[in-house]
Amino acid sequence: MRMRYSVSLVVMLASILAACAGYGEPPVAKSVDPFALAPGHAGSVASLPYKDVLYVSDVLSSRVDIYPLNTADPAPIGELVLGTDTPTGLALDSSKNLYVANNETPLVLIPKHQTQSVTVFAKGAGSPFESYITDVRNPTDVVVGADGTVYVASFGDGYVTEFAPGSKTPSLHFQPPSGSAFSLSLDANNDLYVACTISNAVFRFAPGSTQGTNLGLVLKGEPHGMAFDDAGDLLIADSSAPNQGSTVDVFAPGSSTPSKEIGGTFQPFMIALDAGNHHLYVADFGSGNHDGAVYEFGYPSGKLLTKYEQGAASGAYGVATNPASTP
Repeated sequence: MRMRYSVSLVVMLASILAACAGYGEPPVAKSVDPFALAPGHAGSVASLPYKDVLYVSDVLSSRVDIYPLNTADPAPIGELVLGTDTPTGLALDSSKNLYVANNETPLVLIPKHQTQSVTVFAKGAGSPFESYITDVRNPTDVVVGADGTVYVASFGDGYVTEFAPGSKTPSLHFQPPSGSAFSLSLDANNDLYVACTISNAVFRFAPGSTQGTNLGLVLKGEPHGMAFDDAGDLLIADSSAPNQGSTVDVFAPGSSTPSKEIGGTFQPFMIALDAGNHHLYVADFGSGNHDGAVYEFGYPSGKLLTKYEQGAASGAYGVATNPASTP
């Protein structure tokens, strides 16, 4: 984004929201049934009459909403509020636990101790069962490796923090060669990719390494969310906001120029592919006045299939898919 962030996301988004006079502090976190919007189906995603679901974080309303897939502009079927505060990036592990990067930490979790965290929700749960706090400062993204290693991008200090499987104590805490860590992704070799604002560069780190390689990718704007498809192509949300022209760029392995650009969004943040890589979901924050949406594109065609505009989607920042059909 050309609109510059500062340390706290509430402040960080202030420049984005400068033209949006109605913006205020997020509401205090409260306990709600995560499936309160789906009467008769409380308890777990598996009990819902939908095969797949989509998670969307809304930094403006401080919640994560749950949507059915394969439905035109669906309404949310549930929400997560307890344990979320200014939620940004989202991730799922192999057990379908949902990881939420909270740019501010809910006081209900840590009374009288202001910090930031990544909270973890079991599938179907309405409150988190664990959190990552140490060396987590205003996190904007989180990703989980196949072995359970957790990586957090902390925009507050620009660092990446790595947590070994089962540990809440960082095993690595490092800063990319230039810029501030903003989003993360892992390839099939478990190499970590870090997209950095300010420098507008993407770096690759081998497992366990703190020495990153600049991929030298040709971008129009700032690199935001990233994802890999099954062919090993790297997808990057390339934001030109506040100007028009933002795209999701597709880079073939080893290439510094995109082989394809998928347009139609204004200020794309995080992105996600479904199982099988048939659909691409793009969280478009819009101008920051609840005028955003989640765009669902066919992949790799780039054809717009539908837009999610109800609930959290209007302030979309993070997005993650949880196909119930995937083991």
